[in-house]
Amino acid sequence: MRFSTGGTGGNCFSCEWSYGEGIITPDTPRVFEEFLASSGVGHVLYLNSTGGSLAAGLELGRMFRQEGIAVAIGFRESRDDELSSDQVRATNARCLSACAYAFLGGERRSLSSEASLGFHQFADEPLDAETVTISGLDQLVRSAREQYNTGLIVDYILEMGISADLYPLAAEAPPDEFRYISDVEAINLNIDNSEDAAEKWNAVPFGDRGLIAEMQTSRTGRQFRLYCAGQGQHHLTVLLPTGTWSDVEDLGRRYERMGKYLTIHTQDASVDVTIDDVVSMSQTGRTVVVTKVSPEGARKLAAAELFDVRTEDHFTRADEAAFYDVFEVPRIAGQQDVARAVLRLCI
Repeated sequence: MRFSTGGTGGNCFSCEWSYGEGIITPDTPRVFEEFLASSGVGHVLYLNSTGGSLAAGLELGRMFRQEGIAVAIGFRESRDDELSSDQVRATNARCLSACAYAFLGGERRSLSSEASLGFHQFADEPLDAETVTISGLDQLVRSAREQYNTGLIVDYILEMGISADLYPLAAEAPPDEFRYISDVEAINLNIDNSEDAAEKWNAVPFGDRGLIAEMQTSRTGRQFRLYCAGQGQHHLTVLLPTGTWSDVEDLGRRYERMGKYLTIHTQDASVDVTIDDVVSMSQTGRTVVVTKVSPEGARKLAAAELFDVRTEDHFTRADEAAFYDVFEVPRIAGQQDVARAVLRLCI
């Protein structure tokens, strides 16, 4: 595999990236280590490979994880005009076999619907039974080797935090074919963790007799809490991880400029919420955004499969657009009945 740098030529972290293209050989981990020391990866490493050495692929994946490298599938697109910046192409890009397992090692993994991620069985080359005689010992050795490879792969999948359900899917394809991963499978198996999706709602004790519905996003660790505070006062609260907003007063001013009003879109409804408060928790350093929502709006949020907040609804200033990231959740993993049940109580 060959490694090279790419980018826009600008002076920013996201302006630089890298490519890893070609067959993975036993020497690839060493080549990557030298590339990392001399050039660095930038904000993402784009892979495009049909595979190669399984052992080297697993080692490469562990290096990605150790270095906190983000990965995607793509390759450098040739451009005719000299003034254009470096371009990445995902269409027809592929990461197969050993490359697919290396991909799993990325700290952050993004799988475009236009690219292909393919797995299959790893086994010795099949022999023609009519022309080759296989001794009992040879058969035993081949079987032991395949079992050893299976153990390596399963251990690696679990080590990388991927669902063990990936292995039986990979085993569906013989060594000369591929089992390609769909967009839905990539998310459900935690192969693609680029979206800050949320785990299911859980009922969490609050005080002596109360309950709140709480869920947490997978990548940034934002916590959402939905509850009733008595007399029809319903709230959606977002707890941001430490360091997300260093200037809490600035975040509050952004809300002030919006009139403390926000619309959260679900898959089939729109819910208006009012920003009630923005505070910093002195003990943990976390920022808390508290909103008020109508009982009907709270029920809609409890049943939602996603939260989508669109910037064009309220303002178009680019420097304020990131503000909406606080509330956006591209996927909520079911169990909405828990949140609905909690809303029947008043804390």
